[in-house]
Amino acid sequence: TVDYLKWKKNDLGIFERYINSLAKVSLTNSSENEQKAFWIDTYNAITIYAVLKYIPANGLLAKLFSVQMVTGFFDKITYSVVGETLTLNDIENDKLRKSFHDPRVHFALVCASRSCPKIQNTFQEAGLDERLDSAARNFIQDTTKNRLDQKNSVFYLSEIFKWYGSDFIASTGTVVDFVKKYMGKEGSEYLSGHTVKIQYLFYDWLVNIKR
Repeated sequence: TVDYLKWKKNDLGIFERYINSLAKVSLTNSSENEQKAFWIDTYNAITIYAVLKYIPANGLLAKLFSVQMVTGFFDKITYSVVGETLTLNDIENDKLRKSFHDPRVHFALVCASRSCPKIQNTFQEAGLDERLDSAARNFIQDTTKNRLDQKNSVFYLSEIFKWYGSDFIASTGTVVDFVKKYMGKEGSEYLSGHTVKIQYLFYDWLVNIKR
């Protein structure tokens, strides 16, 4: 959970200056991993900034806030980044998914909601693969996000695996094969020896605010 109201009160200006500085960034001489880390961090910074901008200052109302209440939060509101005018969806779909074909980014991007991956420290070129593996592992093994019911052979998965199923299938052949890579030993062995029915869990868009 995140103390958005404290950040809104004390740090909104800092976030705003940082977001404004992104317009003049150049990625011309950046490596692939530098670019990937930049776009992940940019997506997350913009998401947090937008939440700080739109979330009510009132504590009770803030707890009822959702990014879905903001018209065009992901697909209409634009930001100037690297000389381009982009929405959050543009960054996710064009700059990350189409450019890198790395489904692990889905566990590094934050949507400021209860069901999304947890906010992490900024990503860097050094150690990026390890950080992305860790993000995938932590999300997949979080039983509030994904849960394997061995007794009934049902795998309850985050809707992230439904929305972006094609990314995971392109990577490993099936969604289950991707998830299996990041499960604990017991879960991975069970999935290797059993056929499971997949059901998707309700995605909670309520803000992941400190409560």
